[in-house]
Amino acid sequence: CALPIWSDLNQYSEVRVETTRWSAGFDYLLGAQASCYLRYQYFDFADGTQAWNSGTSHLLLGGVDAVF
Repeated sequence: CALPIWSDLNQYSEVRVETTRWSAGFDYLLGAQASCYLRYQYFDFADGTQAWNSGTSHLLLGGVDAVF
């Protein structure tokens, strides 16, 4: 029983990516036991082997927290 030759296998696992990530945000104290926050994150992903797998995302998160 001969094993198959997988000579083309390495092209399927090739990884060439470039990523850029930026984060920013602030927290604001509303009172002695309450605060709010706002966060922004930019993420850019460039896949060098599969162009369809590249993209950019913008994430925004905000919230309020308090202790009772």
